[in-house]
Amino acid sequence: DMSWTEPLLVFTFSLAMFCACRWRKGLPWALGLFLATKQYSVLALPVLFLLVEGPNPLKQILKMMAKAGLVVAAITLPFFAWNPHEFIRAIVQLQIVQPFRADALSYLVWIYNHNGGHAPPIWIPLLAVIPAIVLGLRRCARSPAGFAAAVALISLFFFAFSKQAFSNYYFFVAGAALWSVAAMRPLSDGRSAAAIGVPSPVPLPSGE
Repeated sequence: DMSWTEPLLVFTFSLAMFCACRWRKGLPWALGLFLATKQYSVLALPVLFLLVEGPNPLKQILKMMAKAGLVVAAITLPFFAWNPHEFIRAIVQLQIVQPFRADALSYLVWIYNHNGGHAPPIWIPLLAVIPAIVLGLRRCARSPAGFAAAVALISLFFFAFSKQAFSNYYFFVAGAALWSVAAMRPLSDGRSAAAIGVPSPVPLPSGE
């Protein structure tokens, strides 16, 4: 209920996660679909490194982004060519000029209410994602589960400090967080360990 267009974003993110777990050749194309679905999907770009396997991550990321870029271009360029001015206005400018929403599910509302009704600066959500990106890259494992956890964390920080943040935005955060659990890989000893960079649980004694 009230998830708006976010189920479509969760679907394309799920497609990318499925490819990351089961069909690596399809991952770049699925990422392209995800990145072309909604503007804030670009928040996943700084942590794409977590999806890369092998000794040469930079080369793999460049190849992945080149293929994903082809998909993004194939989907968006026809709309841009149709009416460049309206495309830029709808996709970019509208997000900047939209007014602050005092009913948003955001910490900025608390700041607004305790700051004499002055709208907080527009750059606050961009500043808020920096520690989330650093934390994601430092603490999340290089795995699909780690990538999903980092995307969930970055998105959560971004929306929690945005001028417009409602239940539909957090619907995507929940979807990414669920994928961080679903994509976990078991350790060699058979335990279901946290592939997202947190310690494994301490096993209980037999019979408890």
